[in-house]
Amino acid sequence: MARHILTSAVSVFVLHILTMDELRLLCTALGVAALAGINLYLTVFVLSVGLNTGWLVLGPEYASLQVVSHPAILISSGIMYVFEFFADKVPWIDTLWDTLHTLVRPLGAAFLGMAILGQSHPVAEILAALACGSVALSTHLTKAGTRLLVNTSPEPVTNSVVSVAEDLLVVGGMAFVYHYPLTSGALVLVGAALFIFFAPRLFRLIRALFTFIFAFSRSLFGNKNQPLLDVEMSDSERDRIPELTRTGDRLLWAAPAFAGSSSGGPSLHRGHLIAFAGPEARIGWIGRKRQPLWLPWDQVRVQHKRRFLYHELEFSDASHKVHFRARLGKDQNLRVEAILRDLRQEGIQTMPGSELVLA
Repeated sequence: MARHILTSAVSVFVLHILTMDELRLLCTALGVAALAGINLYLTVFVLSVGLNTGWLVLGPEYASLQVVSHPAILISSGIMYVFEFFADKVPWIDTLWDTLHTLVRPLGAAFLGMAILGQSHPVAEILAALACGSVALSTHLTKAGTRLLVNTSPEPVTNSVVSVAEDLLVVGGMAFVYHYPLTSGALVLVGAALFIFFAPRLFRLIRALFTFIFAFSRSLFGNKNQPLLDVEMSDSERDRIPELTRTGDRLLWAAPAFAGSSSGGPSLHRGHLIAFAGPEARIGWIGRKRQPLWLPWDQVRVQHKRRFLYHELEFSDASHKVHFRARLGKDQNLRVEAILRDLRQEGIQTMPGSELVLA
């Protein structure tokens, strides 16, 4: 109830200080900022070309945006877009490019927003700068996370297709924002709400992928990791182990691993894959803030899948229902081999292919 009252109060306040023309300008600024978060240089270049060719005819309310038509801005944005066009088509180079532009795109979007509003109400200018920078950051992070995920595929075709689709989205989006500013503003707000909802998962995805990328890089220069045991665990995880250890059980090993996607389980959370031996031998995944996942060894099936950037151990029961997955970086090759070897020694038989099944 309090949240709805606050939202209504903010809406009334914004509508009170903004005229309809200023609201239309703000919606235009938000739409342009969202596109700038995807590709800042192309957004500015399309604006400049449109103004210089007459494709975009600005009304009096957009007079301050006429500065974008200056030849210096046209040429510089065009040159930078050429660099981005090629960098954005090369796997991993595009991720480096996105990383370097994490601040550039939101700042550029904030300046564009202020230029679109021109000499408006001072509060409106501040709102425009903050809102446009935030919107551009959200679309930038969404793009960066998506491209990072696409780059985990070893073939480069998907990367180029996605890049071209993004360029077409910016060009088409500019036309849509120009003709339907209020609708585009509403769509941006809906997109921002969706981003806030999915942001935790997106950030976990980016963190996990960067971890796997660095692990893969380390694996190229040799692997000096100890296979198992004596693994650093967080204090909260260690505190929970005595509670999880039953009479006669002993901890076999613990390996740092991200939780893979699973039905009803955590996804991309950092934690440890651990195994207990004893009267009720079991294997599971434990995280700092997540509910532990367990499977008794008399039911578990373990399948080892070699992914491009990581190893995935998939744990399912006798009915083939997957209970959880654990993902370990490529710098843990020896540790993964030791885990599989330990499981065999504890009674696991090797099946055809990469699947291991408990006897």
